[in-house]
Amino acid sequence: MALKNIENISLFTYFKPPSLDVGKPEFPVIAFIESGEVIAAIKVSMGQAWHVENVTAKNNYGPTIYKVLMDLSGQKGIAPSFKYTKERKDFVVPKSRNIWARFSQSKEVSTLFLADKYEDNILNNRFVSIIAIDGINEAKRNLKNDIRSEYIRSISFGRKLVSKIKPPKIDLDYRVFICNYHFSISRAAKELLNASVQAHQ
Repeated sequence: MALKNIENISLFTYFKPPSLDVGKPEFPVIAFIESGEVIAAIKVSMGQAWHVENVTAKNNYGPTIYKVLMDLSGQKGIAPSFKYTKERKDFVVPKSRNIWARFSQSKEVSTLFLADKYEDNILNNRFVSIIAIDGINEAKRNLKNDIRSEYIRSISFGRKLVSKIKPPKIDLDYRVFICNYHFSISRAAKELLNASVQAHQ
């Protein structure tokens, strides 16, 4: 499976439980950011495996963001979500179904039976990464650099001097800026994901 290089984009991850607190992301999510725009996102629910609740991607980043989530999930692996209804129904759209099928044939991924919920047996597995994709640490570092650059641009010359003198860990304004920046990414990811849901209804 052809995966895209992620060393030049930024990776946002948030794996804390869903929250209603103002200023915090509402649900676990990962996102790719390029030139300040969220270009791919996955909403995650975390249980026996990490379930892909919703996903959307631009510029053919779909398989790549699945693989990054798979690598981050460790031995838990990732799996399709399953929504219970009165009638048995698969909610996995064709593009996602194709990605799961391609991962099931990849030598870089192992499949382990999870639960008998889908008529398509491939979707009843959790998918565990054997060989990690290159660039995850670089993409995480890119996000930190993006935030730092935006912070420096947003403050006065005097504050810039103080920021350079003080270590970031004790720069309280910077910590608040980071939280706000993370929240803005999560909101942009939510909007992108919501647009995807509406497109498939």
